[in-house]
Amino acid sequence: MGTKKIIILGSGITGLTLAYKLLWRNNAKFEVKIFEKENFTGGLAGSFSKEGLIFDYGSHRIHPSCGDVVLGDLKNLLCYDLKLLRRNGRIHLINNFVKFPFTPKNFIFNANPVFFINCVKDFLTKFFRKKIDSEISFVDIVLNSFGPALCNSFYFPYAEKIWGLSPCELSAYQAKKRISSNSFIKIVKNFYPLSSARNKKFCFYYPRLGMGQLAQNLSAEIKKLGGSIELNRKAEKLVIDKNKINLTVRSTQNISDIKIFTADFVFSTIALPSLINIIEPKPPEKIKSASNHLRYRSMVLFYLILKTPRFTEYDAHYIPDKNIIFTRISEPKNYNLQDNETTGLCIEIPCFYNGETWNSPEHILLKTILSDFRKINLPIDHKIIKSFSKKIRYAYPLYDLSFQDNLDQTEIFLDSLDNIISLGRQGLFAHDNIHHAMQTAYKANDCLNDNIEFDKQTWVLSRNQFKNHKVQD
Repeated sequence: MGTKKIIILGSGITGLTLAYKLLWRNNAKFEVKIFEKENFTGGLAGSFSKEGLIFDYGSHRIHPSCGDVVLGDLKNLLCYDLKLLRRNGRIHLINNFVKFPFTPKNFIFNANPVFFINCVKDFLTKFFRKKIDSEISFVDIVLNSFGPALCNSFYFPYAEKIWGLSPCELSAYQAKKRISSNSFIKIVKNFYPLSSARNKKFCFYYPRLGMGQLAQNLSAEIKKLGGSIELNRKAEKLVIDKNKINLTVRSTQNISDIKIFTADFVFSTIALPSLINIIEPKPPEKIKSASNHLRYRSMVLFYLILKTPRFTEYDAHYIPDKNIIFTRISEPKNYNLQDNETTGLCIEIPCFYNGETWNSPEHILLKTILSDFRKINLPIDHKIIKSFSKKIRYAYPLYDLSFQDNLDQTEIFLDSLDNIISLGRQGLFAHDNIHHAMQTAYKANDCLNDNIEFDKQTWVLSRNQFKNHKVQD
């Protein structure tokens, strides 16, 4: 059997894990190439350094519920640099901060008393309340589960802030994916989990040098095993020619630098609209329209470097208030435990691509951010050494009321193609955690045999399972 050529589009955790697994096989002769349009690997789970501090692209952690296989690979890749840390976050609820994950004592003494009483009242009257029979929108699911107090004070404003749509414009699927405790009873039970469950709930794994260390170590292993990773290379055309696929890539640094590569099989982890738009022969117009109507939420990540060893003791703050521009604040130093005289903050601002927030100048965003910190009684009184921003166009898939039909049409078309598989967060249009991304790559590897024959039936069943997992925050 001759060497089979495999191309992977995108170097996020899914793409890197898949390449690592393909190259790790004993008997297969695979030539694996990864093409990445950015100048770094890791995608959303990448890291970078600035002024001696390590920053992630947002707030990331590896949950202990990741499973033995994933954890085994993580320990092999990161060794002693994989740290088990205790979670220490807060949520801003009606002018008060409460610990997250919740603890009984803190919640009782810090939560707004009127809010808490109304939640209990909703719970006690739940069985007498008229139930919404449909499960079409986010509102239908959440209102039935929690009642008006928790919904109007937390879930509805937070959802609208994150996703940019009113809760009635969001699919019920959004609630099923993102809300793990789907009743007030379960929330109460989470206060008193079993000992082992409690330990998992309050801990997380994190690489010593930032989440991007996982991508860096995966990249190093891929190169050791004979694979290659080409950065600053954007896929522009994917031509299907019988049993071969010709990929045209262009340098993002030199537009005249164009190369064509031939592959026996292509795995794509790029956003579905981007993939559909580069395939030739061109897909039918209804397929292109369906994929282009799949919507994504973008993100502006605003970073501050402060002249103080630590801003707060908390690793993350969650801010559901609609009048505050950001949804989450993370302090990377409280994750990677660096010993510096300065600290940094990563401030997450959801938005739509090319909208007002996306195009807002940094000095305007900084002014709004500083004002909003004061509104939540978390003023920045320290000297700001540096402020800067980074933008993520495809941060989260957006489940509006029409997404399912558009996704179904797109997937039916892709399933009709030989030797092209779309996977990962962007490629499956699915919210995920890092361990979900790795598990998806494991399954894709399992479905491909040494002769480049892909078990599509098993893959479709697995893909449907991936879509039903719960995302953990």
